[in-house]
Amino acid sequence: VGSVTGKNAAAYIQNTLKSYGYNTSLQPFTASSLYNVQDIDEYNTVRGNNVTAELPGFDPSKKTVVFLCHYDSVIGTPGANDNASGVAVMMETARYLQGKKLDFNPVFLIADAEETGKEGTEAWIKSKTGSYLDNIEVVIDTDMAGKGNYYQIWNTTSYFQSQMYPQLAKQIAGQMNLAVGRALHARGNSDYREFENRGIKAVTLMNLEDQYGNKESTYHTPNDTYDKISKTTLKNVSDIILNLIRHIGR
Repeated sequence: VGSVTGKNAAAYIQNTLKSYGYNTSLQPFTASSLYNVQDIDEYNTVRGNNVTAELPGFDPSKKTVVFLCHYDSVIGTPGANDNASGVAVMMETARYLQGKKLDFNPVFLIADAEETGKEGTEAWIKSKTGSYLDNIEVVIDTDMAGKGNYYQIWNTTSYFQSQMYPQLAKQIAGQMNLAVGRALHARGNSDYREFENRGIKAVTLMNLEDQYGNKESTYHTPNDTYDKISKTTLKNVSDIILNLIRHIGR
């Protein structure tokens, strides 16, 4: 967060989404420097940047689907799986949706400062009006989506409406013959938590090593490099999302 590398990553993401035909913007915000040792703007604070993208012709009469991931990583790790993998899935989703006739408005939020406490997502939510947030049908989040053979569907809240999309995602993954499980986390372990805390339906897709819930050995280490990423796993997560959104608006 706040590093030169992070700023370069934000510029690359924004330029790529723009090349797909999206209207893009950077949202700067003040974040914690918990995982940073240089490039800080002030003592104990850094400048974070969210990347957002919408297709031209946003239709307020339609529901909005927010496609969410974070692009920052903890210091000392390249962050290939956590979370360049999630960024790759969402950027491919954006590429696929461009030019399609959709029953919803796709909004992409590539958030900064997840690792310091979901600060980028919180800043984005605070920048929106109540009516805008009320129009969000669901938030689809990807975090650590490129390694592991056990597909985990996460969300935080237990009330009925929040279960609809996680259960549907699990059903889709099962139909794809993937090893899949559901997890309900009291704290919330990724950006989706900030939306659920405001009563917005959300689901996150995350990959673990196995059904016992073990995180991969590269988690938050210098070994989280791109050569560990599985193209098959990335494609499977992307396919779950694309099948999931086909049910939106029905």
